Amino acid sequence: MATELVQVLLQIETQLQQLSHDSISMASNSNSTNDDLKCSRDDQWMQLYLSACKLLETLCTLPSGYVSQFQTCHWAFISSLVTNSTTDPFVPFAVRIHQLLCDKYGSLSIEEQNLHSASLQHVKTLTSFSELRPFFHALASQHTTVVAGLTGNTIQQECFLHDASSINGSMTLRSAISRLEHSLYVDFAEHLQL
Repeated sequence: MATELVQVLLQIETQLQQLSHDSISMASNSNSTNDDLKCSRDDQWMQLYLSACKLLETLCTLPSGYVSQFQTCHWAFISSLVTNSTTDPFVPFAVRIHQLLCDKYGSLSIEEQNLHSASLQHVKTLTSFSELRPFFHALASQHTTVVAGLTGNTIQQECFLHDASSINGSMTLRSAISRLEHSLYVDFAEHLQL
């Protein structure tokens, strides 16, 4: 499970680096625009990326005692401490991908954070990497969200996204399973049933 997740997150990272490089080279050619992926095969890649991100959200939502295998490699995906990408020898995937998304689309403003949810449970299809910005923002700033939730200090909280605290493993098992069941319902329901 973790190996496959690493492979897909590496692919997301590579794709974002390529898109950033392409947008820089296209800036000199102002007559063409390139936003994410354009062909149907690439739509399949976007669905794979969404599925991997939903798996990561699921692993982060469940209490740590119930996903012990994931907890042994949790550090590779999400940072529990503030990381500095220039001095740290390893930076978790969430922080690296978040930085690439910020480089491509800009940081989330406070207004955008108030409008968006950190959770991907209501997302059925992914059309652009920009739709992953709130999710990776919440994961990259999870260390401050956890500290703020434990201390009750909302001033310290950097992430104002809805549901940001639900993807840090602090929910009860019953609440987490209920949340995941709702996510599965959204994934498998027809558009008219929603």
